[in-house]
Amino acid sequence: MTVSDKTAIITGAGSTRGIGRATAHALAAAGWNVAILDLNEPSAKQAADEVAERQQVQTVGVGCDVTDEASVEAALTSLDASTPPVGGLGEQRRHHVPHSIP
Repeated sequence: MTVSDKTAIITGAGSTRGIGRATAHALAAAGWNVAILDLNEPSAKQAADEVAERQQVQTVGVGCDVTDEASVEAALTSLDASTPPVGGLGEQRRHHVPHSIP
């Protein structure tokens, strides 16, 4: 299995400027499919569309509050149905709140 068979989840990449968006582009350029999770769902979808257009990989943008377990569970459930298996996580939030990932 190569990275083109996996999806990288990037949080906080909905902003038009910043490390999250740059990380999404860098991983996509390396062949990863990308799932962008952001509080602002329209921005997440726009970022995913931009990455897909420029990098020719599968992308999805999902609204998600990573500080809310139910929101994360819902986002992961939607990814299960729409992307290759998750193989990486890039967390780009401004404020760190410790949490466990199931």
